[in-house]
Amino acid sequence: MNIEIANWDFVLGRCNDPIPMITFVPTMDILELARRNNDRLWVTFADTGLEEYDGNSFNGIIDKSMANNPCKSDLSSQTTYYTMTFPEAPYLKEAKGGRFFINLPLKIPPPSVLDPVENFEETSPDLVPGRHSDSMDSISLLLMGGIIAIALGIAIMHSGDN
Repeated sequence: MNIEIANWDFVLGRCNDPIPMITFVPTMDILELARRNNDRLWVTFADTGLEEYDGNSFNGIIDKSMANNPCKSDLSSQTTYYTMTFPEAPYLKEAKGGRFFINLPLKIPPPSVLDPVENFEETSPDLVPGRHSDSMDSISLLLMGGIIAIALGIAIMHSGDN
């Protein structure tokens, strides 16, 4: 999704620090994606002419602009603009225009339990039947130590009976 930036501005954050804000015309896909993500999107900038923005990604917070729509439920035919603020981005007053792209998550299916494991013997020699590792794991050592301690305790108790 390639979206044109209509305008750059800023809002004041804590301690009156300027936070960059863009104005844009969204697509329905962007509005739906924002709704599903609590009005937050991860975007990458391009063609701003500033190396601090171009090619870099920032977390943006979307809101409906009141610039040309004083009423949030305005149903007029006017273009509805939205704003996106970037609390982690540096504010640069030289920013003019540009585009942004929505960074979508990778769609990698989770591994199936029924899928065969490749290179099982090479990656997990301890789990192959008939193969034993050269060192014992800590649970085996703890169990052996517990059994020896119990056996010694029983032997000491019985030796005191004589």
